[in-house]
Amino acid sequence: MGAKWLSILVMPTKFLLIMEYEMTVISLKKCISMFFLLTAICQVSASGAVIRSKDMAVTVSDNFPQVVKYQWLDNGAAINGQDEDLAKVLINGSGYQPAVQSSAKGDTVHYTMDIEPISVKILAELSVEGPVLKFEVTDIQENGDTLVKTFEIPDHNLITGRSSQKNVKLAVNNLAGGESFLELSSAQIAAKPSTATYAILTTDDLAASIENNTIVTWHRYKYQTTGSGNDKQFAIWNNKWIWREIDTETVELPWCKVIITRDRNGDDLIGWQDGAIAYRDIQQDRFGAETIQSSISHVAMNFASVGQNPFLRILDNVKKLSHYIDGFGQTVLLKGYASEGHDSGHPDYGNINEKAGGAEDMQFLCEKAKEYNAMIGVHINHTEAYPEARAFSEELVTDQPGWRWLDQSWKIDRKADTLSGNLYDRLVELKGKIPDLSYVYVDVYFGIDWVAHKLGSKLNELGWPIWTEYPNYLGTYSIWSHHKTSPRSIYRFIHNSDKDVFGYDPVLMGYDHTGFMGWDSGGYEKNIHEVVELFYTKNLPTKYMQNFELLKLSDTEAVFSGGLISKREGQSTNIYKDGRLIFSNDRVFIPWDPVGESKIYHWNGSGGASSWILPASWSGLKNVKLYKLTDLGRVFVDEIAVDDGSIVINAKAETPYVVYKKSAPAQKVEWSEGSVVKDMGFDSHGFDYWNVSSPAADNDHVTISNDENGQTYLHIEGNTGAAAKVRQKIVGLEGGKTYTASVWTQVTGGRTAGIRVSDFGGSVVEKVIDRTEFPCNFPNASKNGTNFQRLKVLFDVPKGNDGAVISLIAEAGEQSSAAMFDDVRVVQIEKADQNGHYFFEDFENVDEGWGPFVYGYNRPCNTHLSETHEPYTDDTIDGRFSLKTMDERHVGYVVRTLPSTLKLEPQSWYTVSFDYIADNADQYKFVVDEPYVDDAEFDATYEPKLAAENWAGAEEGAGAEADNGRLVVKSSVFDLETPEVVDGELTFKVESQRNGRCGAFVRYKNADSWVFIGYDTGSKWVWATPNTYGTLTNAGPSIDGDGKEHEVRIRYVGQYFKLWVDGEAVFEGELKAVPVQAGKIGFRSWFNSVARYSDVNLKYSQEAAESQVGARIAERMIPSGEGKMQISFKTDESEYSFIAFEKLNNSRGKLVIDNFTVDQGRK
Repeated sequence: MGAKWLSILVMPTKFLLIMEYEMTVISLKKCISMFFLLTAICQVSASGAVIRSKDMAVTVSDNFPQVVKYQWLDNGAAINGQDEDLAKVLINGSGYQPAVQSSAKGDTVHYTMDIEPISVKILAELSVEGPVLKFEVTDIQENGDTLVKTFEIPDHNLITGRSSQKNVKLAVNNLAGGESFLELSSAQIAAKPSTATYAILTTDDLAASIENNTIVTWHRYKYQTTGSGNDKQFAIWNNKWIWREIDTETVELPWCKVIITRDRNGDDLIGWQDGAIAYRDIQQDRFGAETIQSSISHVAMNFASVGQNPFLRILDNVKKLSHYIDGFGQTVLLKGYASEGHDSGHPDYGNINEKAGGAEDMQFLCEKAKEYNAMIGVHINHTEAYPEARAFSEELVTDQPGWRWLDQSWKIDRKADTLSGNLYDRLVELKGKIPDLSYVYVDVYFGIDWVAHKLGSKLNELGWPIWTEYPNYLGTYSIWSHHKTSPRSIYRFIHNSDKDVFGYDPVLMGYDHTGFMGWDSGGYEKNIHEVVELFYTKNLPTKYMQNFELLKLSDTEAVFSGGLISKREGQSTNIYKDGRLIFSNDRVFIPWDPVGESKIYHWNGSGGASSWILPASWSGLKNVKLYKLTDLGRVFVDEIAVDDGSIVINAKAETPYVVYKKSAPAQKVEWSEGSVVKDMGFDSHGFDYWNVSSPAADNDHVTISNDENGQTYLHIEGNTGAAAKVRQKIVGLEGGKTYTASVWTQVTGGRTAGIRVSDFGGSVVEKVIDRTEFPCNFPNASKNGTNFQRLKVLFDVPKGNDGAVISLIAEAGEQSSAAMFDDVRVVQIEKADQNGHYFFEDFENVDEGWGPFVYGYNRPCNTHLSETHEPYTDDTIDGRFSLKTMDERHVGYVVRTLPSTLKLEPQSWYTVSFDYIADNADQYKFVVDEPYVDDAEFDATYEPKLAAENWAGAEEGAGAEADNGRLVVKSSVFDLETPEVVDGELTFKVESQRNGRCGAFVRYKNADSWVFIGYDTGSKWVWATPNTYGTLTNAGPSIDGDGKEHEVRIRYVGQYFKLWVDGEAVFEGELKAVPVQAGKIGFRSWFNSVARYSDVNLKYSQEAAESQVGARIAERMIPSGEGKMQISFKTDESEYSFIAFEKLNNSRGKLVIDNFTVDQGRK
């Protein structure tokens, strides 16, 4: 076609536009686009204008910064704005009608809004780029006395869908109140607007989403259905912007973006998911969000002054897990990094937990962890303050009490703390002490709007991504939450790749933060194997999918970018990449990273041979290398031939593997970096750091092995009971200082074992023990539920010396006797002056724990070392620290000594004195006891009939059914014919069919008097009476509805109980709160649990002899108030007498003790 010109005359009311185009260069598509553009121009009102991008034409008003219409240039489809003339803004909640002037330049219209009554001028713009319309306030000029705090344009209607359009729908999500999917045709007219955190409008042709920068927490947008009959509309606009909370400071000037889109996921349909995909293009990025795609999260817990997980020990555990997952990213949250541990000393962010190693060790952990692709974060609190905190003051807190656990907290006045600058100062102090800290978790945070913005922006400014407890708080900033929100929602669709806040979904899956350093499961997480299995079967596929953009989601399928699809097929979740299966339930063949694909993770829950197609990036290979992953790293297994792009892997069940294209790089690890004791937890499984000696011909009885939880121990057993010594020379000590050396030890069969320190320039010091029958009850500890006890010695290093020799010794014993060791630690401390006493503890210089005391009970504890902060604290007696217990939720021993912490010789006089504060009279008692020695003999046997008529309901409506020689119990029943006995040994088999909760009654007298021993959930074995419930162990075998038969044996003599499950002893000890009375046996299932019982056998004594209990040597009730108590007593023949403080009721109230003194002799 030759050069011809087309002239188009457009004549709206007030202007003439003549446009000429050369037809030789104009395409049909451009002609169509131009047609729709000119149509839009022709439809402009007398005061309108059109701004244009390559994608759309936007009609805006000359008289006010409002959008009238968006028109898509390719097809002429439209999304409406507000076509009614607006004239009002809200300043600080009050309405004003500004005088408006506008001018257009290119793709932008500039507006000046002059609000004369308050002498405020607002400059704003409407501009368009690509598919995005931006409204932006560029300046706020305050020329009088009025300060602009909030700004809003009511009924701004930036996005509108009308009944005249086809299939208008609205999808909204409010993080404070759920989400809705509305159709205009059936929507009810709303008298007033609702609010949303996310809002998407769709028609058959287009979708529209909106983003803004308001610091209002949830209610960022308003939406409303208006009109009547067949003439209705959906409209979306912005809620208010908070620009100034305080007179002296403003935040970013208001802006918002509207994005218009067509089909974004290739299904040739327009829906809210298209709008959600488009929203990602305009959303504000969450700082650090990229980290969640390539890391798993878990928690390391320190609590109640115990120092369960010292910082340097955490570093070794990071290395250990890193080996199992071949260097995959970890984000490790330190709960209890400050003060005396978790929920102590808030909000002293820079007061680093000395019992866990202090600031130097923590910084070392944060720095070194990065070498293992691990990031270390901390748990802080800006909701509650504790009186012992240095930051605590009347200005910091309100008069509202907060969380009461170890101490009573008070709610923080967040705004006052922010305004004072103290909040920022404490955060900066933390940054200064721990510069390599990677992120911050904000606990129980409920701040909104300005205070949330100030905290979130400051944390990000300091370089810290933000985690938090609840997914709907700090949402603009947070990328991870402890509690999870809905597994599928608009929120998840948008943020699947940049937030870990969502529950598990069969298609999208979801993160699991189970760990092995003592946080969840009631504070008893310690199984690294569970963490590894969850990594391969849940976290790894979740993380893989997070690296791809979610494009389409249905009930059974998720489609991602990059050729990735996850779908439910039968009972399986199957993930395909480019048509290749890479995951199916517990079979894994996932390349990592998703882009580089340098290696492939493999797991096969059932084991055996499985065939897999290699990624395209591995084409051309003739063979590949298979490695097994262990806690020591990669172990070469086999070279596997590639057959037509596929390989076959023969794997052991539930075992991690990794496949490399060629030989993997060599691995070298130094255990216990930063510590003077190397390989403190024997994680090397070798003796490069330790020297072994024995009088035997060989050292085969000295081994290092893992238990069922993956915990590693030094084990000395066998070889005719030969003695052994394992020693290490340490260096790096400081002359003129005092140190503690400690080791956790467990002995069986009367074996004598202990720790010795020599060659430090002073006399040899050692501590040994031959009995560890009292279980470790410290919560959150890896030794909880075991019989490990901590042996500790003090030694003074003379000036000029810097080394010592640490020896772990096991004396000769019986062939079957054993000694186990773990967690050797050397800590510099100040030495308490004993002042000539046999023993003295003022709790001022405790390296970890509670001096001579251990926790007397196995459940979440309320006991720790309280700290003085005058004039706010009232729970210390002398100096900086006292031992305090408060509101313990059980009856019996609260704290007690052990022979390993305070040795009381047999048949000896002692005098104990201590200072105390007690809230209540007759609530606490000082006692001296001897442990129970079980020598009861039973000469009678009873086997009950397992017929339904022989068992009566222990509660209304309860009963039992018989089924092929087994008793089926769904509630609580007791045997009508059982002889009533006080002491006995009950054995039975049980199959849990649902929920796990089941067990046995003994001493059943009536519905108000009985003892129950049984299983709850999560490997937790429990005891109960009608008014009391407690945990025996969280480390027992699990029978959670597994459909398998388990043998349970319960021995009960007085208040002494012993429990075996499948032949394994899981508990032994005294239960002070149980009744000692004659009664029958019975069975119990609860919370919809069903269990089958069989092979029931009761052994008892025909003569009702007096129950055997440990002897009580001395006791004294502690009166209320403050005072000093002194008690003299003489021990009996037992070598294992101990001192304890006993709680007599479950009422609230504290007991504080200090200056605990033991002298030999009677006073």
